[in-house]
Amino acid sequence: MVAGGILINSIEKKGFFSGIMVPVYLGLEYAMHLMSYMRLIIMALAHSTISATIVAISGNSAISILMGGLITFFLIILVETFLVFIQTIRLHWVEWFYLFYKGKGTEFRAFRL
Repeated sequence: MVAGGILINSIEKKGFFSGIMVPVYLGLEYAMHLMSYMRLIIMALAHSTISATIVAISGNSAISILMGGLITFFLIILVETFLVFIQTIRLHWVEWFYLFYKGKGTEFRAFRL
């Protein structure tokens, strides 16, 4: 990739270092996507950890198992709601601003008395 990038950029007269930085940029981008998918694994681990903890705490009677199941259900709903909120904010901030925000308009000036 580095040799191909250097060759293409030298043909297009873009410079030597641009050919080196393209694979570095792509590597960082792929690492970011990998970390994005790691969040799914973390969510699954949080799910199973909450469930296993509540089941281990609850006793052997039918009422304690039912109460443990209800507590587990509501804790998982709470955690998942929080995680979805964080993911949505991240998507809006990082990916949507990158794609759609142009930065045109008036420059910000702080209010002064």
